[in-house]
Amino acid sequence: WGGRLFFNGKVLAYKRKRGRPPKNAPAVQLTA
Repeated sequence: WGGRLFFNGKVLAYKRKRGRPPKNAPAVQLTA
C-alpha cells in the first residue's frame, strides 16, 4: 500500500489494521 511502515517511531500499519499499536510488533511482517 503506501509504503511507510513506521512514522515518528510508531507503526502506521497498526493504526490502519487495529486501532492502537501493541507493545510487540509481530504483525509488521503480515502488513509488510
